[in-house]
Amino acid sequence: MSINLPTTTDPTRQLIDVAIIAEMLSPVNRGKLPTLRQALASAAAYFAVEPVAEAIHVVCIKASGAIVLERIGRKGGHKTLWTFVQA
Repeated sequence: MSINLPTTTDPTRQLIDVAIIAEMLSPVNRGKLPTLRQALASAAAYFAVEPVAEAIHVVCIKASGAIVLERIGRKGGHKTLWTFVQA
């Protein structure tokens, strides 16, 4: 599988560290990525202790198998900002 990274002019690039993403998406580490459901639960726990936080960004695996950068808001809404690996 190839990894799709945002171009240097894409605003999403400002949200990630390419070296860390490459390490996270290595075959050895992919199994350690949270699912979207786990990311949503972790976000809820984070927001409970960080009352001023508006959103967090998480690299996770969706049910389709795609590995994405997901923006999770305080109320649990989420949006895929970037897809690194298609299923």
